[in-house]
Amino acid sequence: FSAETLIYPDRKLDSKYPPVRVGKRYLGSGAFMGYIDNLRKLVADWDGSDGDSDQLFYTTVFLDPEKREKINITLDHRSRIFQNLNGAIDDVVLKFENGKDRKS
Repeated sequence: FSAETLIYPDRKLDSKYPPVRVGKRYLGSGAFMGYIDNLRKLVADWDGSDGDSDQLFYTTVFLDPEKREKINITLDHRSRIFQNLNGAIDDVVLKFENGKDRKS
């Protein structure tokens, strides 16, 4: 899963997140990948509707140490694979054809 600096949608879950030495601490549901067997296990308990929060669902699974290990869920704390922009706009530098950088 991608990781973010902002906790969403339930700030009360902050104390349940494992500590992180470097990088972003919180799960971001906007980007994830994995082996199909693990993804099937991940979504097997979803019984929500279109209006329900997938982020809260995935966060609840991630915060359960047994499920996290069984499904092999990890977060990309250093944004090596996924880069979320929510709350991280200062982390991004746009490079244009003329070689000049432009901070967003």
